[in-house]
Amino acid sequence: MKPRVPTMKKVSGLIVALLTALVIGVGFLIHAFIIEPEPSVEAVACVPVNSENVSIEASAAYVINLKTNEVLYAREAQAQMPLASLTKLMTTLVASEVLDGSEVVTIYPEALSVEGESGLVPNELWRVRDLIDFTLITSSNDGAHALALAVKKSDEKERGRNNFNFVSAMNAKAEQLQLTQTYFLNDTGLDVSTQTAGAYGSAEDVARLLSYVYSEALNAFNASATSRDVFYSVSGIEHVARHTSDITGVLPGEVIAKTGFTDLAGGNLGVVVEVFPGTPIAIVVLNSTREARDSDVATLYHFSREALKRATLCAI
Repeated sequence: MKPRVPTMKKVSGLIVALLTALVIGVGFLIHAFIIEPEPSVEAVACVPVNSENVSIEASAAYVINLKTNEVLYAREAQAQMPLASLTKLMTTLVASEVLDGSEVVTIYPEALSVEGESGLVPNELWRVRDLIDFTLITSSNDGAHALALAVKKSDEKERGRNNFNFVSAMNAKAEQLQLTQTYFLNDTGLDVSTQTAGAYGSAEDVARLLSYVYSEALNAFNASATSRDVFYSVSGIEHVARHTSDITGVLPGEVIAKTGFTDLAGGNLGVVVEVFPGTPIAIVVLNSTREARDSDVATLYHFSREALKRATLCAI
């Protein structure tokens, strides 16, 4: 029996079907890879995070990668604004550079004359290290003023003079660090009047100060990111310290944290956070609210972490 030979009609139909399939296939390839390619994981990772989508209450903010000096976010970063208790970053820095941590100092009654009550007792004795830690955690005005007085007494004893001005030393340090928008009128940051703040600076300046503290004086600020601690003065008095920021102890990788709040300043917060091992960033918000300063920093933390993660993946 002879094999069947396809008729011309069947051959033509087969050719048409093959051509149709070929056209559809080519069309699919053009659509998939030229007209509208499907984004890969790498392509998604390399899309920059849009800072315009960041929603915060603060009037000024600044985020910088302390490892590379890359600015990750900026809003009115050079505007000069009231610092409130962010001032205590400089107060404790200057005190730590003059006083020995194991030295015992007196809480003079004069130290308790400033606004605010943190439980310090007149003529109570404290080790400098503990007083610095307590002051940073609780944002104690009494503690800050006590440290300033201790430095003054130390200078008088060391140099035999009584004209030392602690605030002048703070301003000299600011000038040394090239904090061009920063100057201090007192050692606490408390408003001097209803129109004049106790200290002024910019979000960028505060970030520079935090950068210096992180690289040169971190040991003096280790307790600043502690949510709660208990201290016993040399006089044997117990003091419970609770941090003034609710985010402290919650934000992963946080190593430095300092709050600030006055009527003129609003809510301020400056932190240093290691978003990844070996990748510290400084986040500063100024003129937020007492409640929103924490959520502002959390928002900028997550934004910056995502931006750095995408940049790292894109570079691989």
